[in-house]
Amino acid sequence: MAGVNIENLSKTYTIHDQEIKALSNINLTIKDGSFVTLVGKSGSGKTTLLRLLCGLEQITKGHISFLAPEKERATGKERISIVFQEPRLMPWLTVQENMALPLIKEKDRQQVSQTVAHFLDLLGLKKFKDAYPSQISGGMAQRVALGRTLCYDPDIILMDEPLGALDAFTRKNLQTELIDIFLLEKKTIIFVTHDVDEAVFLGQRVVIFDGGSIIEDVPVPLDYPRDPLSQNFFQIREQILRTITGK
Repeated sequence: MAGVNIENLSKTYTIHDQEIKALSNINLTIKDGSFVTLVGKSGSGKTTLLRLLCGLEQITKGHISFLAPEKERATGKERISIVFQEPRLMPWLTVQENMALPLIKEKDRQQVSQTVAHFLDLLGLKKFKDAYPSQISGGMAQRVALGRTLCYDPDIILMDEPLGALDAFTRKNLQTELIDIFLLEKKTIIFVTHDVDEAVFLGQRVVIFDGGSIIEDVPVPLDYPRDPLSQNFFQIREQILRTITGK
């Protein structure tokens, strides 16, 4: 596993000779094995931060460093994976073949088969291992995308609104499954969402973005599983909503 330390991070785009600040002076430390949700209005910089963390964008200013657990030494080669809003599966590959993609260069094929079988079982996809993406539901496809990431065994999992396109029932079920996986696998997860209830339901901390800056970092001292109807949940939710809306 690994954590992240972000110092004075800024990202500027130049569009038609005009500079657009996507992120400005971000300072954030995320401990290894923690679940942090990022929330804020569209265009507030959440996705840009994920893209910088996984190297899809270049940093304009500042520094990102990855932190190993106390008894381990950071290698500088931390494994980072990102799950997008769309599953982005290969349509010509089966469920199990899609999940095995990150392991294509592994020589021990028996170990690869065992790894894929483990996550097929964990995600409830065992019966659909030979199905193609066109033959499964959107919720199942997103499970396959998550399984593909877990097979890669990353130190850090980045998630960019991975449940945003799903119906309410499927989304709720996958939220619960994601918490179960987090507690079992002990991965560091950084999860972007526009949904405040989802942010509080999942995250141990909710980091609020606005205009490319962090405006508040809210701890969520609630045990899993969480009850969205509880008074404590409601109070944290209302605090975050007031911060975002300014009301």
